[in-house]
Amino acid sequence: MKLFTDSGYLNVPEIIGAGYTFNIILSGRGVGKTFGFLKWLREQAAADQGRFGYLRRLQTQIDICGKAEFNPFKRLDSVYHMTTTVKSISKYSSGFYDGDLKLLGYGLALSTFGSLRGFDGSDITSILFEECIPKAGEHRLKEEASMLWDAYETINRNRELEGQPATRLYCIGNSNNTAADLLVDMGLVSRVERMKEKGIPIYQDRKRSLQLIVLGS
Repeated sequence: MKLFTDSGYLNVPEIIGAGYTFNIILSGRGVGKTFGFLKWLREQAAADQGRFGYLRRLQTQIDICGKAEFNPFKRLDSVYHMTTTVKSISKYSSGFYDGDLKLLGYGLALSTFGSLRGFDGSDITSILFEECIPKAGEHRLKEEASMLWDAYETINRNRELEGQPATRLYCIGNSNNTAADLLVDMGLVSRVERMKEKGIPIYQDRKRSLQLIVLGS
């Protein structure tokens, strides 16, 4: 797998094209994780290939993303001369729109996902969980991994039983906290540490449909 493009940024289409349901991509800043994934998700949604879920750990983070100055698509819009607007859908959710009309995806928070009574995420084909690894000093959620899997199951529901592919989950974050609840829950702590120590960037487990990418510290 070619992890980086010729321009030096993360090769997101290559990572997605590997076809894994669960993907964890950990690295330092500046490799283009967020930009690359948001670009791909927006293109898919604009082409009617499925809406996305943009997931953050805390509701305050999603609330901030609803402001124009902190819109996660701000840089992407500037580079590609597009307009992605954010509108509130409910107290705990927002929508990302192409201009003001076409709904592309949803802004959701792990901390309040359980409060979204009756939420129907059947139109979500991919979830981007940004900053999936808590920063030092950042508020941690109790049973955070369990909350993530509950949210995933709520969105994915019975897609496979209905002959549809499972919703893809892309967790992106910093690689400096190997004790994060997500990695502990998935039994990946020692593997991440070994990958960092030995400079092994990719681990793939077809049985679990899991792809783990660790780049630097």
